[in-house]
Amino acid sequence: KKLYFLANGGMPHHGDLKLHLDDLKQDIEKGITDKNYSGLTVIDMESWRPVFRQNSGWMTIYRNLTFKEVNETLADELEKTPTNTEVRNYLIKEGAKIFEPKAKEFLNESTLLVKDLRKSAKWGYYGFPYCFNMGQALSARNETCPTIVQKENNETSWFFKSYDYWFPSVYISNDNFTKDEREMLVRGRTVEYNRLRDLFNKNAEIYPYVWYLYNLRDEYLSVEDLKMTLRTLKDNKMDGAVIWGSSAHLKKLNECQNLYNYVNDTLKPVLEQLKI
Repeated sequence: KKLYFLANGGMPHHGDLKLHLDDLKQDIEKGITDKNYSGLTVIDMESWRPVFRQNSGWMTIYRNLTFKEVNETLADELEKTPTNTEVRNYLIKEGAKIFEPKAKEFLNESTLLVKDLRKSAKWGYYGFPYCFNMGQALSARNETCPTIVQKENNETSWFFKSYDYWFPSVYISNDNFTKDEREMLVRGRTVEYNRLRDLFNKNAEIYPYVWYLYNLRDEYLSVEDLKMTLRTLKDNKMDGAVIWGSSAHLKKLNECQNLYNYVNDTLKPVLEQLKI
C-alpha cells in the first residue's frame, strides 16, 4: 500500500475544488438514492482538519509540507530540532495563512452542496467539534478542553454555524486511565459541545459517537463504563448518541455472536435502566 503520495494536489490549497464537488455529487447521488431521505447523515471527513495546527499524528504530513512552502530552511531546521518551539510556532502561524482559507472553502462548499442535494437529510461531520482533553500524558489529563483548542473552536464558528447536526466522539480508553478519568473525558467534551452550541448554533442537535469497544482495543465496554458514558451524555443534554462499531471486528462467526450477546445482555438493559 502506497502511503504519503500527493493525490489531487495533496492539500486543500493545491486541490481542485470543482473536481471534488463533482465527485461528491456523484457519491451522494449513488449512495443516497432517495431524494427525500430524512435520517442522520454523517460525512466521515478524517483526512485532514481545517485548523492547521490540529493536523497532528499521521496528519502531520500536511503541516510538514506546508512548512516547506513557508520557509524550506526553517522547515528543515525544525525537522532536525523538533524542540525549537519558536520556529514551530512561526511556521504554524504562517502555514495556517496558506492552508486554512482553502480548507474553509472546501468544507463550506461541500456542506452547501450536500444540503442542496438531499434537503431533508440531517447532515453533519464526524468528529467535530474536537476537544483533545484527557491526553495520554499524565500532565495533559485535564477535564477541560485546552484553552488553545477552545480558541480554535471559536475561530471555526463559521463551520459550526453551517450545519445543525454534530457528531463528535467520546471514545474512551482503559489503558492507564482510571474510571474517574474516563468519566472526566466524556463530561469535559460535552461541556465544550454545549458551550459552542450556546455561542454559535442554538439549533444544533448533538449526537456523540460512542464506541462499544474501548478505544483501539478488542474489548467491550464494561457495564459500568457503558452506563457512565450514556448517562453522562443524557445528563449533559446531548440529543442522543451514535453507538458505533467497525466491520473489522465482525469478520468471524464468534465475533458476530459476541456482539449479539453484548447488545442483548448489556446494551439493552443499560438503555432500559437509563430510560433512553
